[in-house]
Amino acid sequence: MTNDNRSFTSKNGELRIYDGRAAPAPWYLSILFTNGDFTGPFGRNSFEEILILDRQNTTDNMHYIEGSDARIMEPLAVSFSARVFDYRPSRFFREMLAGNTTVNSQSIATTKGSTQNDGANNNPTFQDSTKITYNLEFKLTAGAGGNSWENLVLGYNEVWFDPGEQTLNEGEDAVTFNISGQCYGTVTSATGDFTTGSDLASSY
Repeated sequence: MTNDNRSFTSKNGELRIYDGRAAPAPWYLSILFTNGDFTGPFGRNSFEEILILDRQNTTDNMHYIEGSDARIMEPLAVSFSARVFDYRPSRFFREMLAGNTTVNSQSIATTKGSTQNDGANNNPTFQDSTKITYNLEFKLTAGAGGNSWENLVLGYNEVWFDPGEQTLNEGEDAVTFNISGQCYGTVTSATGDFTTGSDLASSY
């Protein structure tokens, strides 16, 4: 067995945020520098298991039943940081996360209600229709060589970024956005490349 010590590094990661436009393709913004600090869960919470005893005794008739579906609908925390550059895409990024419905003269659509946490029913939309959620994809690019190495793309759908929880930090070497969101949709993983989309910053 070959000892392969290649690894993903923070230098070759990329993150994209997609809106919910259906045609011709969703808008996205690409974040090239995330400082290697992206944090997100492997998947959604599983159903709660409730123990039913046999008349309050531990016998071979005791069993579990499925609890409330609320657990699989609970939002999951995701977070990352991004360096701020002195050009318009950084402004577009801030405007998207601030909840703007128009960015770079383009209408932005929510992704809320576009996935199914239970595998059968579309997730509900928010009561407040002004809240815009996005789909987020984080790609780890594999190093050269190795038969089993492929790009890994992690997907977090229906992510709500509360404007009051996003911060800007000025440091000695860089200015960064510190971003935290709540994933209300499905969590996916795949090998290959990003979902096809239209670059929101391709013209400005």
